[in-house]
Amino acid sequence: MMSMGGPMDSMSPTGDMLQQQPSQPAQAAMAPSGSTVRINSANLLKVTYSRTISSISSGIAAGVLGLTGIQGMLFYFLSCLMMTGALIAKTKAKPQLYLTNSWKATILDGVFDRNIILPYLLFWTFAYAICHIY
Repeated sequence: MMSMGGPMDSMSPTGDMLQQQPSQPAQAAMAPSGSTVRINSANLLKVTYSRTISSISSGIAAGVLGLTGIQGMLFYFLSCLMMTGALIAKTKAKPQLYLTNSWKATILDGVFDRNIILPYLLFWTFAYAICHIY
């Protein structure tokens, strides 16, 4: 089977998407090793993929439901809250094992990131136009 280079190709053998960073002694924690940096960047990429897919599906749902204005944006923040809850559940409330800037990356980075909110707006308006205007 040919690999397409998607986010699922780098899953661990146990089926977990996020890879745990290797534990390091307290003195070595100041300068992260190469493997820790690679695992952190891979995990951040997986979180971004997850947030983007969630944003697209939420935008489609908001458009199909006919949400407009403030209701649509509140739906976006609700979907971000649900995605954050899923990430916290996936990391078993210990994101510091998977991400170096753990709580910031888990809670805040995806909410106001243009790569997350713009697909939501695009698919929200597209689904609304297809379902309610045409």
